[in-house]
Amino acid sequence: MPIDGVYVYRGDRSPRFQSLKAPDKSELEDLVQLISQRISRCLERQGLLEQDTESAWLGLEPADVTDAMPHRG
Repeated sequence: MPIDGVYVYRGDRSPRFQSLKAPDKSELEDLVQLISQRISRCLERQGLLEQDTESAWLGLEPADVTDAMPHRG
């Protein structure tokens, strides 16, 4: 059985484990959305991602793209 929780540090006392309930589906979906937004903003600032109102795409030059699954003929 997994243990869910965090260690709480208060002053000079030893850390104490605080049990927490596991996140529900809605909380996990919210977290994924937040992480996605932050990664998108970071990639935009670096000039690697371009977005418009309908979609987002990677702004890579063809020379930067590597084919992870080469085609067999």
